[in-house]
Amino acid sequence: MDTLFLLAFYLCMNIITDVKELKTYNYMHLGFFLLNLYFIHLFQLSYQSYFLVIGTALLLGIILEGARKLSPGDTKMFMVVSGYLFVGFPFISSLFIPIIFVGTYLICSALISLILLGLAYLKKIRGQEFIEIHIGTFHLEWKKRAGGQNTWSVPASPAILLATILFIALSV
Repeated sequence: MDTLFLLAFYLCMNIITDVKELKTYNYMHLGFFLLNLYFIHLFQLSYQSYFLVIGTALLLGIILEGARKLSPGDTKMFMVVSGYLFVGFPFISSLFIPIIFVGTYLICSALISLILLGLAYLKKIRGQEFIEIHIGTFHLEWKKRAGGQNTWSVPASPAILLATILFIALSV
């Protein structure tokens, strides 16, 4: 259970930097990845299963990056979070942890995008004409009336946190 508190700390720190700076730091991903390896050793869990979880999360992240639904920092977050979920829930099949987690993330991302879509229609941003909303990972587009385009992007880390909470709640 202590690993889940570390996971919560990791996610909160990434949300703070992601929202403020629209990026996450590699040293944070690496540090928590190495700490997770220590937990694998400490709890005598299978390294093979662990790397299957990490590899599957990496593969799914790369697929979502190719579809432009995710950034490389978010893929690293998928890997670290999937690793911690493996330590916290070793009774769940190694292959299913990242698949279920990423599927939960996609649902959360779609729900948050729909909420933002509704808010954008209600707010009608002053001085800009609404042209297009791309329902993906928090990506909304507007076009200025004067002719210049303005693209807004919201970080995916809040959806990753929500997906983690849902995964843990459904697994307990």
